[in-house]
Amino acid sequence: AFVINRRTIPDSYTSPDQLSAMYKEQGLPHPGYDCFVFKKDLYAQFIVGDVCIGTGQVDTPLVCSMIAAANKFGEFTDEHLTFHIGDSRQWLKWRYRDYFFHNCREASVSIRALLQGKAKQLPARGRILLWLRLPKNTVMIPMIKRLFSQ
Repeated sequence: AFVINRRTIPDSYTSPDQLSAMYKEQGLPHPGYDCFVFKKDLYAQFIVGDVCIGTGQVDTPLVCSMIAAANKFGEFTDEHLTFHIGDSRQWLKWRYRDYFFHNCREASVSIRALLQGKAKQLPARGRILLWLRLPKNTVMIPMIKRLFSQ
């Protein structure tokens, strides 16, 4: 199983006719996870909860599930394979906070379920973030990788 982090390209593109130019763009790296590749049979082992697509923390339970279920996990952080046009971060707007916090709660529950007996091995910072129901992906995912030796 592996993930490919996207690149952000300028928001000046407006048509599918510009696709070849879009792929030529270097873009800027983005820390989030956007392209998830895994064998279909692994999905039965995933615990992702009831997350909402289009806001923050949708990636955290999915990536953590991939790490826990797969024999090998890879992360491509600087490839030019996927991109977003612009980076408006609409999901950070205050009016969408309910969706974001819903995903934080769901991600926390999912990660706790994935840990089954390994929770005490999680560093204090990770346990606190789960308790607060704020499982920041840049903190939690490296911890989960270490726990599952990925």
